Amino acid sequence: MGNAACDHDADAPSFEDDVRIARAALAAGDVGHAIHHVAGAVASGADRPACAALIDELVAALARDPLAAVPATNLWYGLGGLRAALLARTGRHAEAIPLALACLAARPDAPFVPWLTAWVAHPGAAATVDPQAAARELVACVRHEPLGAALHALALSLHRAHPDHDYLTFATVKLHRVCWRYADAIAIARAALARGPRPMTAIALAGALREDGDLDGAIAAFELALRDQPDNAGILLDLGDLHLQQGRLDGALAAYQRALALEPDEPWAAPSACYVRWRQSGSADEAAALRAWAAAHPDNHRASELLAEVDAV
Repeated sequence: MGNAACDHDADAPSFEDDVRIARAALAAGDVGHAIHHVAGAVASGADRPACAALIDELVAALARDPLAAVPATNLWYGLGGLRAALLARTGRHAEAIPLALACLAARPDAPFVPWLTAWVAHPGAAATVDPQAAARELVACVRHEPLGAALHALALSLHRAHPDHDYLTFATVKLHRVCWRYADAIAIARAALARGPRPMTAIALAGALREDGDLDGAIAAFELALRDQPDNAGILLDLGDLHLQQGRLDGALAAYQRALALEPDEPWAAPSACYVRWRQSGSADEAAALRAWAAAHPDNHRASELLAEVDAV
């Protein structure tokens, strides 16, 4: 849900005020005003019993079709959370779960994790979720490190319901990585790869192995991913960096050159290739080539860092 990022007003009422105003609006028959403040209560207190009671009151007031009164688009995270709660109450977990995840990706401190945990645990619910939709939102959540600890078990439940979905496995591994559960991340990825080729899972495995200090294992995993995505310049950049980190200059140069064949003047590969050639030969000509590239691209931090290493010698 692309519009979940709309923020609640900085000077928004307190949870208690939202509950009070929403109840007064319901009593007066002003449903639109009530929905605004129920959404406010959801935004700050979805995990509080009073919020569940307030949603009950809203549902009772909108007995015919509560969902019809809540927009499906242009949602800020409180309204998105309210819509997700109403969807879950009608058994539409397949829609509720990705929507709530989108709200969390937009506002990582939103108190929606208890709801999500309960919905995913509902019998049969995880199997009904579109794994691509769930994976997309989980990957967005990875940007917020604390959500790794909050969501890794939930992601694993979704993965177990869709064990052969490559992107969902990728998301699950990434969430385990960001909360430093490297052994679990590696085991999940390897179990999935044992069932067949999965390039995104192989990339996630490589990342977990690299962060866990197994650089040779990371190289092997990236090479596995490259078999299925031979035109993925990003994989080649990672391979080049890993070879360079281990002093394997021939392997590093080969990877950077393959990336440049795919994307000429690629802003990481181009200065890296110049630097590796200088490392191989130590020649002033190669140092000059890197210096010229850095001068032509003054905002390229990779070139600046590598040139500083050359100048330090």
